[in-house]
Amino acid sequence: KTGRPSNRFWRAIRRLKLGGAIDVHKQFVTLDDGAIRARPGIKTINMHFIVALGRVSYDETKKFRTWCSKRLSGAAAAHRAQHPGEHDPDIANRKLREQQRARGATTNAPQSGQNSPALPDRDVRKELQRQHSRAQLEFVMNLRGQYPGRQ
Repeated sequence: KTGRPSNRFWRAIRRLKLGGAIDVHKQFVTLDDGAIRARPGIKTINMHFIVALGRVSYDETKKFRTWCSKRLSGAAAAHRAQHPGEHDPDIANRKLREQQRARGATTNAPQSGQNSPALPDRDVRKELQRQHSRAQLEFVMNLRGQYPGRQ
């Protein structure tokens, strides 16, 4: 009872990752003393994997995804309303780039910082297996979508 995940937990996470069900990304927090504490975190769950479990349909999954998106955008709008000064530089930068594009200049949008790639497995063979499993799962679910009556 150390409060740390067991080996069984890590084996389950690795198998879900190899099966193409989840993508694991690095996330970190900066502590008060300036040190960075990093750990892996689940960023995305494959929608095809959830539907393949047989308990949820594509329609229910899409409704849930839409509901989550609306909740997040509502929370973001509320934060912008409470802290308007924090977003002024972003708005000014975006409008400046629009004006520059209107005059014919080529500008690149700033990086969002939310495009962290999935952590590859240390074992190259298992990483290839993860990529193959993910592609295979997507292919099978596309077939199930085209021929819904067949098993």
